[in-house]
Amino acid sequence: MSNDVYTLSLYDKNGVFNHIAFDVHVRAYNAKMVITQNARALLDTGATYTGITSRFAKSMSLESLKTKNLNTANGMKDCPIYSLDIIFPKDKIFENLEVVEITDDQQYDIVIGMDIIKMGDIAITHVDGKMMFSLRIPPAGKYINFDNGGKK
Repeated sequence: MSNDVYTLSLYDKNGVFNHIAFDVHVRAYNAKMVITQNARALLDTGATYTGITSRFAKSMSLESLKTKNLNTANGMKDCPIYSLDIIFPKDKIFENLEVVEITDDQQYDIVIGMDIIKMGDIAITHVDGKMMFSLRIPPAGKYINFDNGGKK
């Protein structure tokens, strides 16, 4: 395996994922300093863009670059856009991401959307009553196809 391949696997010892979440580091820059903070991230295939909560943006003293009109779960909304780095476990750095501000959540600071997820492959497998989530960046270049294209 090449050094350019990043993998992350999460194992649920309780048997079934009801969410896929993990800890990340967030790094942002302003004119005066570099700000780094730990965050709890939720992987959400239903989110087009990666987002951070307004509470988390305020805690990092982030300044928005611009606003973007987006179709959210609560309808159309002008959302502030921020630029930051998200550092996944095992030091995979997503640099200069434009992330949208999202509604505050009590459990998570960041929602990882399809803008990051589509950079690779994801799989959820279930063995002996336990589940594992795996992420691979870049994609392997082939489909995981459990139904064998409908062939028997």
